[in-house]
Amino acid sequence: MNADVLDERFDPEQRPGSRAPRRRERVKSETEITKECISWLKAQPRTYARKLHTGPMSGETKHPDIDGCTRGRSIKIEMKRPGEKPDRGQMARLLQWREAGALVGWATSVEEVRAIFANADNPDYVNPLTGPGAPAVPEA
Repeated sequence: MNADVLDERFDPEQRPGSRAPRRRERVKSETEITKECISWLKAQPRTYARKLHTGPMSGETKHPDIDGCTRGRSIKIEMKRPGEKPDRGQMARLLQWREAGALVGWATSVEEVRAIFANADNPDYVNPLTGPGAPAVPEA
């Protein structure tokens, strides 16, 4: 082939019509989101929070991921990745805690945890995601 015909934009390795692969935006893991939320909660006055490690090996399941307390009120939050929801067992456990007076909810971000936390002083607050009319959760 004549070099005059080719220009600097020609790449013999590139097939005609192909594109460079798209960079997908990285979605944070549930663990990363949970760590951020716990850090934020621990930075709040008179508040303590920890990650609860449960599962089949511990003999305890379905407990919320975040176990905390602020100014004497228990906080229980189930963390999920964006687009995911708690299963029925997790939701049932949240409702047990809510009936006992804990501030409960499920969240996919620090912003959602902040929204739950903002109601810590309201004993009548019911998180819209766990209260009556809440979105249906998938079968366990």
